[in-house]
Amino acid sequence: MPSRIIPKDELTAYQRWELGAFESQDKAASQEAEPAEEVRLPTAEEVERIHQEAYQEGYQLGEAEGRRVGEAFSQQARALFLALEQEKLQQDQALAEEVLQLALAIARQVVGTSFRAQPELMLKTVQDALAHLPALSGHPKLIVHPSDAAIVRDWLAHEHGHLNWRVSEDAAMQAGGFRIESAQGELDATLPTRWQEVVAALGANPEWLK
Repeated sequence: MPSRIIPKDELTAYQRWELGAFESQDKAASQEAEPAEEVRLPTAEEVERIHQEAYQEGYQLGEAEGRRVGEAFSQQARALFLALEQEKLQQDQALAEEVLQLALAIARQVVGTSFRAQPELMLKTVQDALAHLPALSGHPKLIVHPSDAAIVRDWLAHEHGHLNWRVSEDAAMQAGGFRIESAQGELDATLPTRWQEVVAALGANPEWLK
């Protein structure tokens, strides 16, 4: 092939070849010749797998958080339930006390009315008291309301005529109650005292009797 002679004026448009420039160009060419690391894009299956793994991880984290929130909610719910149960117990207790108070009030009214209408009802209580008392010396005294005095005197005369009992009257005493006084001591069987014993046995509030 015939060589082409490059005019001098065209040489100014190019850099003059030197050894150093040649070596750098050679190195650059060598570097360009080295194959670049291949960038491999994930396949559709790999993308789906990554998505599923990310989903499962997020789900597990969400599940753990959900369990934590659920446990916290359960604890709060249990605390609320216990509080409501305690409140219910307190309400039930208050209701039971109110019912007991009403029952005692009604019973007290009925008993008081019964003793006034049927004074002989107290004789059974007097009999029980005499049976449990030790032998009383001297002249023991049975104190009753004036409305009960006659029936008590008749009963003592017929049932315990051998005893030296005296019957005294106390208008301040409620009908149906009595007191026994002797040298050995005193027995208070008045209705208020007996009601206090009933209320105490039931665990009720003694203030209800006032």
